[in-house]
Amino acid sequence: MNGEIEAIVTYSILAAMLFSYTFSRISSLSKLKRQIAGKPTEDSRE
Repeated sequence: MNGEIEAIVTYSILAAMLFSYTFSRISSLSKLKRQIAGKPTEDSRE
């Protein structure tokens, strides 16, 4: 029983870390997309 609880807690922590990492990546990607959409021609010329 204790091993099962430890496994559940461990996987919950891992899932939370993965979720927060993915969320931060998605938010930074959306910021980049907004910056690119704001000035599409300037960056592509260089």
